[in-house]
Amino acid sequence: MEKLEWVNPKTVPDFVEKFGGFNDYPPNWRQVSEQELFQSGRMIFPPEYQDFRQMYRNGKEITAMVEATLYFFPDGTGYAIEKDHFNRCFKYYTFAVCEHKYGKDIGKKPYEHIYVCEKCGRRLELDTSDCHSYS
Repeated sequence: MEKLEWVNPKTVPDFVEKFGGFNDYPPNWRQVSEQELFQSGRMIFPPEYQDFRQMYRNGKEITAMVEATLYFFPDGTGYAIEKDHFNRCFKYYTFAVCEHKYGKDIGKKPYEHIYVCEKCGRRLELDTSDCHSYS
């Protein structure tokens, strides 16, 4: 079981610099459909941090505010869910410090999958040995 923590900027180094403060949109913020969020792969692994924000589109007008719960992953990506009280629906968003573009799998074993982001150099390693039988 993973532990999901509410963000405390004092205990998470560089969090505000990467993702902004309480009234800021995180980088590369964009609205997506429920289907896009479902297919994005962002919900495969549990998030590391959770935050509730009231973000202002221009920093001043309350009418342009989005209230959403944000879910952050270790790779600098995340998603958010807004409960739109006026339209009585949910709205979905994604964000990312880097919009990762992973290259070819460089893993050496059948169950070892290693990808490197061509933009930021982040290394993603997956072990699927418990998913398949290689006997």
